[in-house]
Amino acid sequence: MSSKAQRLRPIALASIGEIESELMSTVADDIRAVLGRDVVLAEGLPIPAHSFSRQRGQWHATTILDALAAVKRPEWLRLLGIVDVDLYAPQLNFVFGEADADRRVAVFSTARLRVRAEGATGAPAPRPSTSWATHSDSGTAHGHAARCGSPTRSPRRTGRTPAHALTMPARWRARSR
Repeated sequence: MSSKAQRLRPIALASIGEIESELMSTVADDIRAVLGRDVVLAEGLPIPAHSFSRQRGQWHATTILDALAAVKRPEWLRLLGIVDVDLYAPQLNFVFGEADADRRVAVFSTARLRVRAEGATGAPAPRPSTSWATHSDSGTAHGHAARCGSPTRSPRRTGRTPAHALTMPARWRARSR
């Protein structure tokens, strides 16, 4: 496929399980703003029952990626799934998301963002960072530390802005300086 055709392909966004439509719209708007791409809202998927680990009380992220890969259409550049359950990957306590660059699918979870925000302050959860979409677009959504190095390299501690932070909406970059 030509590079021009690649640029024209939209990113698809799918809810997995019960996700608020307002969150889906917000993430779609942010992806459009950050990546300058069309976004299509794909049909939602159920959470694969076999992805749940009773031993861990969590859902296996790679199994959810498999479900996304099974429904990804060739006309979509990427398929990003949003889920509100606690995800894990082998050898890790949890993950916020996971991506498969070869199959061009990614999933991220809002579960730990919501619990942390509500549990800590009683306030509603913040919007998930669009940096997840940009990280998963590059095929590395295992977490900020895995993609960007030590969390001590944040702009707040060093006064520098990591290169990927430039893909965040301006209103979020202003808060991180």
